[in-house]
Amino acid sequence: GLPGSTNAFFENCPIVQFFIFLQMGWSMTYNAFLLAFVFARIAKCEDRAAQTIFTGRALLKKSAETGHWIFSFRVADVDAAFPVVESHIKCFAKRGKDVVPMRILSPNDDMGASLFLSWPTEVQHEIDIHSPLYRWPRQPYQTSRNTLELRGADGVTGGRDDYQCPVCGETYGTLQRLRLHVKYAQLQENQDEFEVEGSHQTLDTETIVMSPEPTQNELQVDFPDEILVLVEGIDPITSGTFQAMHSYTANEVCWTGGQFANCISFGKSQTTLNLKKFHQIEMDSENDKVS
Repeated sequence: GLPGSTNAFFENCPIVQFFIFLQMGWSMTYNAFLLAFVFARIAKCEDRAAQTIFTGRALLKKSAETGHWIFSFRVADVDAAFPVVESHIKCFAKRGKDVVPMRILSPNDDMGASLFLSWPTEVQHEIDIHSPLYRWPRQPYQTSRNTLELRGADGVTGGRDDYQCPVCGETYGTLQRLRLHVKYAQLQENQDEFEVEGSHQTLDTETIVMSPEPTQNELQVDFPDEILVLVEGIDPITSGTFQAMHSYTANEVCWTGGQFANCISFGKSQTTLNLKKFHQIEMDSENDKVS
């Protein structure tokens, strides 16, 4: 029978009770760790990262709206049946040991640079006075960046001021606005017969102009060692976070302009992504395609 002629609860044998409790605690802990290890193995998201594709070559083209150079590439997820959750993108320029963040124009990084990876998305970086892709000379009356990574588009849209009047301290988003301010102030001061010294009349509006845009050759010579691209997202099946990385060197950039080919075809019941056209670049001046 049972030890001490007791029942199954071992009231008269506390040592047995203690060891039974210890064995049950160890068993539950072991099973919990075993289940956690198995789930962690199953929930790995490396395969989902491999399904995120980037174009084989990046593209350098001029913006028809601003006249600035645009560095762009395309990204998509081949598993559109289960869309990636909370996907967003980051870019970095690597020069030697320095890795500098790049501001993204589209998708807007002020809104998190969110992506819908199930649809091919062109990512664009504008090469302006703040871009790490070209080391611009300091512009006239340019305000200090204070070690922040900025972008010129914010000044154009009124989100931030890049230039300061040296006379009155007023700040403006673009040099053109600063120039108009100086011209208007000079007219007012001239009409009111202000003293020239210390007034806006001492400024030469002809010098308040943007430095010339860099040429293609200058950009190519000054191009960083590589551009690092990082896409982060959550796999909807396993709820695990994954990262997909890619990089572009100067040899992997199409310097002749153009645009990415249309890689989406529409059928009666489905939409298809053509992976061959996904990597193609169509030239603006002719029908040649660069793969």
